[in-house]
Amino acid sequence: KKRSISLSEIPTPGNGVLSSFENDETWGSLPHRLDIRTHHSSRLSQSFCSIGSTDVVYSLSQSQLNESQAQKDVKNKIMIISLLKKPLLQMYLFVYLFGSIGSSYGHIYISPFARDHGMTTTEVSILVSVTNMCDFIGRGLCGVIANQRIVKNSTILAISQLVTAITLALCSFYGSFLSFIALAVMFGLFAGAIFSMTPSIVVDFVGIENFRTAFGIIILGQGITMGTGAPLLGYLRDVYLSYMPSFYFMGACLILSGLTLLMEPCVRKRQDKMENVARPSEEVALSA
Repeated sequence: KKRSISLSEIPTPGNGVLSSFENDETWGSLPHRLDIRTHHSSRLSQSFCSIGSTDVVYSLSQSQLNESQAQKDVKNKIMIISLLKKPLLQMYLFVYLFGSIGSSYGHIYISPFARDHGMTTTEVSILVSVTNMCDFIGRGLCGVIANQRIVKNSTILAISQLVTAITLALCSFYGSFLSFIALAVMFGLFAGAIFSMTPSIVVDFVGIENFRTAFGIIILGQGITMGTGAPLLGYLRDVYLSYMPSFYFMGACLILSGLTLLMEPCVRKRQDKMENVARPSEEVALSA
């Protein structure tokens, strides 16, 4: 509705128009005064409700994270068990455990072995330098040869292990400084192959998706073997009063490691048969 107001109808306290203006429904009622207490109490109640809902969401997210972590732990355990059942990983675990004994401790025992044969401090320091320099070159050569894809990685490592084993097993023929130089060169060039070739061989055996778990298993086994191998080598030195039995033991471990690695084609065929037998059963389980 439209309504015109004259000057006489302007609401003032004295002319009585104000009361009629207040009671007139066409104009609506006057605005009520805001109750500040009620407003603040409602805002506080809303804040507490929002805090409660946030706590609920946080607790739900934490429970979901715990469930997902538990599921990951179960999957990791299943993956470790399934990897340990693979014949190729079992074979290489055996190879690495025995091969790392001779390849690691040979660097340590060459120096005292040379001292027992009357080498001076200068000559011993030269032997150590030659061994480490050849070790650096040998590891690089292993990578270059493996990158050419001429020979399989496992074959390269097997040859290196056997050459290192023969080098250590001939310890009774070393006496002069030149013979020890030959020992340092041969050992340095071939002993480090097991450490530089292991990552690529593990990928070849179990695949890149299982590399992290498989490599962790191998390193764990190496720690156990290295912890038990050092006291045994020292015990042989103390009993026989010579480093030759220790060198023979390291050579035997390397020969066993290299010969086992040469059986890789047979082990791979066995693993392929196991996977072919297990695949139909998995398909039946998935279809059910």
